[in-house]
Amino acid sequence: MARWKILISIWLISIACLTGLTQSEPRDYSVSAPTVTFDEAGTTFTVEFTITNNGGDAVEDAQINITQGNGRIEATDILEPLESGEVLPIAFPFQTAGFEVGVQAFFVEVGIDQFELAGSPIARDNRKSFSVTIPETVAEQTPDVTITVDTDFDFVIPVLDIGIKFQDEGVQVDENFYSTHDILIGVGVVAMGLVILWFFTLILRLLFSRKPVFGTWTPPYAQQPYYDPNSTMGRRNSWQVHAQNGTIFDTCAQNNVVVLKRLLDMEGNILGEWSIKAIRTVQYDMYGRISRTEVVMPSKIVKKLNKVAQRSQSYDNPKLRKAVQPIAKDIAKLASKPINKKSAMLPIALDFRFEGKHGEVRIVFELYQCRNHGWHLIDQWEPEMAIVGHKIIESYTYTLNGQLGGETYKEYQKRLVEDVAWLLGGMLYRHQQPATPDPDMVPPDTLTGMAPITEGNMPSIADS
Repeated sequence: MARWKILISIWLISIACLTGLTQSEPRDYSVSAPTVTFDEAGTTFTVEFTITNNGGDAVEDAQINITQGNGRIEATDILEPLESGEVLPIAFPFQTAGFEVGVQAFFVEVGIDQFELAGSPIARDNRKSFSVTIPETVAEQTPDVTITVDTDFDFVIPVLDIGIKFQDEGVQVDENFYSTHDILIGVGVVAMGLVILWFFTLILRLLFSRKPVFGTWTPPYAQQPYYDPNSTMGRRNSWQVHAQNGTIFDTCAQNNVVVLKRLLDMEGNILGEWSIKAIRTVQYDMYGRISRTEVVMPSKIVKKLNKVAQRSQSYDNPKLRKAVQPIAKDIAKLASKPINKKSAMLPIALDFRFEGKHGEVRIVFELYQCRNHGWHLIDQWEPEMAIVGHKIIESYTYTLNGQLGGETYKEYQKRLVEDVAWLLGGMLYRHQQPATPDPDMVPPDTLTGMAPITEGNMPSIADS
């Protein structure tokens, strides 16, 4: 019995070896480019192609499939083994009525199995694509021939390894075919989606974004008890309403007097612990401010200026000027939008709104007098304030000259940027000493000699 088992094993091994020898060279099926022909009535069309075995003799049957671009199998057949070099013509008839009108994409696949694996180099020519134009009516059907080779791409997208081929009926992307009609629909859907997305973001911006406002302001020291005008407190209270900012702009004429308003922290640093909350520009004339020219700067400009203000104590004049220059350019550009050439000669008020916490900030008034060609401090005091809550609100107002005589409108716009840059630098830098100030801290001629914005030419503080 054991002897018979040995003989059967030897016989099976011999058959396996002989089979391996006969299939020493693998088969290599190749499909030609399909052609499509309609009959005279246009009711049917026939797909014809040839199958060639470019490798060794085949030993097993293979599958022939014709599928649509969406993956639906429309026809299938069994291919018997072909000998090496054998060519076999194949034809598949189809009913025209079984397909939708328009360009339809098809694929023919032959022998993609365990001998020629899908995606392997040997199976690259086992699949071909073609398209068929299905007419609307039988009377309009004419014989049509469409040939498409899926491996001959016009170009291949690098990295992604996606082949693109442009055809008269549409575009082939790898093994998928998209007609012109499909492409137009896709473009329309994408365009509609972008419009809807833009409209949705616009609604969100309107709902959640707020238009910048400057708001109203009443000084915390505005409501003061009555003091004798001839007393020290009475004279100080009278000076407080004339303090517009913390910078000296007047020319030093003998005995001329100027009052300043300093915003400090508890250590005496300029604008230390104060934050800028809003910036506004508006033109004014002898009757007051012109509301249609008001421009409240967006929050991004305010944030940029706050960042510079936080580091201003470590800057010298050149570095500070370089830091505020782009901010001044943005402010001047926005301020010029509501200004036309006819109203360009009117001066501009530049307002800043500040906020600080009670116990962390101070407001100090200083009175200077010009003596011997230099400014000298003659009085300094802190106002009595009625504070409700933990916040202290303050405001600075600067005056910018309008277009001057002999100055073109273009020169005026350029000069406006330089004036705003000087004001920002003067506001953030250390305050002027009683002696002669540094050359960089001397205001330009376009900022000197301006009548300040006072109660006589502007609305009351509470309404501004």
